[in-house]
Amino acid sequence: MEPSEAFKHIKVLTKVALESDNVVLIHEQLKMINVIIEKTTNPATFQTQVRSQPRPSRPRGG
Repeated sequence: MEPSEAFKHIKVLTKVALESDNVVLIHEQLKMINVIIEKTTNPATFQTQVRSQPRPSRPRGG
């Protein structure tokens, strides 16, 4: 992710978090900001970490 693109995303996430009084939403926004920062500063490391994590299995319903 390009730094300018990351900055735009962070601005939006920060604005949403500041306008909210929902603690869960604020926590999620902060986690997303952290991911964006990680992707921007260490893109190769981030991709390796994401790929190495097992995919959660989906329950089969019918």
